[in-house]
Amino acid sequence: VRPTHRIIFDTDGAVFNDDAAALAMLVQRRDRVELLGVTVVAGNHRTPQAAEHMLHLLELTGTDDIPLYLGARNPLVNTAARAASQETQWGPISFKGAFDAPRDVVAPHSGRFATTRPRTTGAISFIIETIERYPDEVTLVAVGPMTNLALTFRARPDLAARVKRLVFMGGNARVPGNVTPAAEFNIWFDPEAARETLAAPIPETVMFGLDITNHAPLHKTAFDDIVAIDTPLTRLMQHDMA
Repeated sequence: VRPTHRIIFDTDGAVFNDDAAALAMLVQRRDRVELLGVTVVAGNHRTPQAAEHMLHLLELTGTDDIPLYLGARNPLVNTAARAASQETQWGPISFKGAFDAPRDVVAPHSGRFATTRPRTTGAISFIIETIERYPDEVTLVAVGPMTNLALTFRARPDLAARVKRLVFMGGNARVPGNVTPAAEFNIWFDPEAARETLAAPIPETVMFGLDITNHAPLHKTAFDDIVAIDTPLTRLMQHDMA
């Protein structure tokens, strides 16, 4: 029986953050979810570093047959200089992600790079080819800035209507931001990409903003129960979150 959901997972990755937890859960349900590929974008980290974290996670979970593609290395317009100017004008930005990240790529927690490497095809080409192959069937799950998606629909605006749905983590409606009093990080890092993507004629869009994610903390009792199982994945989780 074919899985009921075909997904492209677009992420700015980290050691074991919310993106990594979401990916770890997705790959455990391959009976229900066909994860067509992971695409990486700049956000929390620079794109090459984010890719290493996601490749390491796929290897740990025994799902490194799932292909990973490198995407945008910079936002459409936003820059470190613009972020610095915003701080001067409006006050501190609590987290600037890739703008403050080192350029050198370091091995993940294991101390070695994953054996599997990113595919040579770029993320934008992969997304385009996949939507063409599965029209009206692909769900785009975007848990980082939406630069890759904006570039996809700039290149092929006709494909937005052939996406099944967009599910994105970002933004805030009735609660404060998490990098400034007003802004949530994923939208702040590339606001132009978010605006273009959300204006595209995608048939269905589901938003998971801070209004929701603020109410999904991992409490210490649950954390202790999880890491007590002692697997390579829970050890990574403990390393990053303890």
